[in-house]
Amino acid sequence: MLTRTRKPRPRAFIDPFTKTEIKRLVAEFGSPLLIIDCQRVREQYRKLHKALPGVDLHYALKPLPHPAVVQTIVELGGWLDLATTGETQLVTQLGIDPARCIHTHPIKRDSDIRDALRFGVTTFVADNPGVWMDHCHQLKHAADGLVAHLMYEGIDTPYLVGGPAGNSPE
Repeated sequence: MLTRTRKPRPRAFIDPFTKTEIKRLVAEFGSPLLIIDCQRVREQYRKLHKALPGVDLHYALKPLPHPAVVQTIVELGGWLDLATTGETQLVTQLGIDPARCIHTHPIKRDSDIRDALRFGVTTFVADNPGVWMDHCHQLKHAADGLVAHLMYEGIDTPYLVGGPAGNSPE
């Protein structure tokens, strides 16, 4: 008995962002609908990488922390910019090397810092001028492995060590 197998035909590219395709997808899946096209992510990443040779591109997970997008960026050699514990948990679950991640959120919760440190992130951006980290629970951060004291020459801050907030370091 002879069996014939059909050679699979290559799938035709379907642009999910045409008006017709969006209407079809909404009819099938309902609205609101999030359409993620990782091929477009690849194309945009490659264009930006080509325009900025020698620059390590960091994808900020904040606007779209979708696993498929994150994995696509990492597969292309991109780096990740984390801001929250949820984002740290996502990259942990995806098995991404913490060395590929930085933490840049301008308002860092203690828990986000500790979770990022536990994951293995070692680069944190501190962009608040003046005294940073000289506050009432400085030793707690030091116990977690984070010690920082940043001062900028010529920049003043309304926050004084030992001021009205009682933020004297121990």
